[in-house]
This record gives sequence, structure tokens and C-alpha cells, in this order.
Amino acid sequence: MTKSDLLKAYNELKLINAELVKALNLSSASDQNKSLSHEDSLPDITREKDSENLIKVMHLNYESFLNTIDDFVFVVDMQGIIIYVNNTVIKCLGYSKEELIGKHVSILYPIEQPEEGLRVLKKLGYEHSATSRMPLVKKDGDRVLVNTTVNIGVWNDKNVLFGVSKDLSQILLSEEMFSKAFQMNPSACGLCEANTGIFIDVNDAFCRLFGYERDEVRGKTAFELGIISKSMNDKFSLNPVYNNLEVEFRSKDNAVIQALFSADVFSVQNKLLYYTAVFDITEYQKSQNALHASEHQYHMLFENMTPGFALCEMIHGEGGELRMLDLRK
Repeated sequence: MTKSDLLKAYNELKLINAELVKALNLSSASDQNKSLSHEDSLPDITREKDSENLIKVMHLNYESFLNTIDDFVFVVDMQGIIIYVNNTVIKCLGYSKEELIGKHVSILYPIEQPEEGLRVLKKLGYEHSATSRMPLVKKDGDRVLVNTTVNIGVWNDKNVLFGVSKDLSQILLSEEMFSKAFQMNPSACGLCEANTGIFIDVNDAFCRLFGYERDEVRGKTAFELGIISKSMNDKFSLNPVYNNLEVEFRSKDNAVIQALFSADVFSVQNKLLYYTAVFDITEYQKSQNALHASEHQYHMLFENMTPGFALCEMIHGEGGELRMLDLRK
């Protein structure tokens, strides 16, 4: 659930509770009108009961809302004592509510990182929000990589800390898989900002092909490095998506590189990125050029031969036959 989704659902919940309060006020006003002629009667316990029921309903609304969230939700008092946790905490960390409620929140953090908790609390001393990448410790000792946002709020008329921890395990796994595939790709690959063309990262094959160190490439464009010409840079700006386009590049030492260029644009967390792959065909082109030159020389030689000259191929096998390939008439 994104932050905007969370805010939208929370606002909807507030509207529901506002309607409940409105309904209670109307009911109370009606009861008051009915009892105007009975001012000396016993106190009206109906209104008190309605108020209690409303509080229970509102509490159930908030608890149901928090239990629909896939993130870990904690409510902690200002001394660090856990007041509330949602079902995600119980389900994913393996604790029971009894094992957490009333305990200090530090039982969920690695014992070797006490300074991180102090850093968050110190930041909350002059700001109303803080974030942390400290992992959560499960009951069995395993750790869950999370990104936690802590805010100061009010719970049952008391100042508390609201903590929401997002599980990063799948995100980090995806990042690791992409990183390994990116680095192991035999083609020279680059990752750029789509709007500017500035390199964010390149793989080892890129560094070997173009002769740059990775730090020399990051923060610059291919045009600034001299890898592509201005005309190619303008072409890529107009149309960034290509598949095996034959392009002439330049290395750091100004050597010509003939290559097939592929590129596409994709989005990560609302940020447009430009992925490029360069497959070097320089040696292939050289061999092709040499073959074409050899064929041209052969034709020139053959055309200058005297009439009756024949080019034959010996067929291996019985009889040692010859097969005519060409004849100068």
C-alpha cells in the first residue's frame, strides 16, 4: 500500500467516524427533547451508553484499518513501551501480542545497533518525523530488512510514537537480481536518467569496451564523454527506443567502435530511466570487410584471365571428380 493509498483510506475512515459522531449527536438531541418534561427524573444513561458504543465502534474501525495494512505498524509510548501492534507484526515476526504489548520496542532491534534507536529518538526531539533502515528481529532470530518511518502522534489522549515499517526483502532481492544480471551482461550496458541522459551506472563490459573507469562515466552523458557524435545524440534525444541499431561509437582513446545499439525507457518509483546495451561488432565488421575485399580481388583476377580458364573444386570420394565453379569465356 502506497503512502497516498494509506492517506486516502485513513481519510475515508475519518469520514465514517464523523458520520457516527453526527448520528450520536442527533440521537442525543432527540433523547433530550423527549426528556424535557422529565428533568427531575433519573440521569439519562442511554446517552452514556451510546457514547461508549461509539468509542468502541471507532476503536474497532481504526484497528480494522491498521490490520488491513501489509506494513508493520507499531504504537509506542514516549518511553519506548509498545502499546499496540497490527496483525502483520504478529504474523510475520512470530510473536504473540502478549509477548510484545508492554515490552520495550528495543526487543525487536539488533542488540549490536543500540545507537540507531537513539539517533531516531534524538531526531524526533527537533522534528516530528524520522526514518531508519534498522532491521526487525523475528522471534526465531531471523531478521527482516525494513524501512521504518516514525512520527509523533496522539493515542488515547497521550503523546505516542507511530512506527510504520515497510518490508524491503522483495525489493532488495529484485535489486540484487537486476544488479547481477546488469553486471554479468557481456554487452556494454548503461543506466541513465531518461530526461538528461546522465549516466547513473555502467557495467564492467562498458568499462572494458570504452576504456573508462566507472567513476569517470557517472554523472556525465555519452556526448560529454565523446562516445557518440552530436548528430547521434540529437537522434537519441528525439527517439530513445532502439533495437540493434548499427552505430559508430568512440572509445576513450578515440578508437572507432562499430556496434549494435539497443535502448529502452522504463519507470522505477515514478522515475524514468534509460537502459542501453551496446554489442561490439568491430571485429566482425573487419572480417566482413576483409572478406569483401578478397572477393573483389578474386573477381578482378578472374576477369583478367585468358579465355578458357576454369576454376574447379575437387570432390572427395570415388573417382576424384572435379566440379566446375567458374569459367572465363
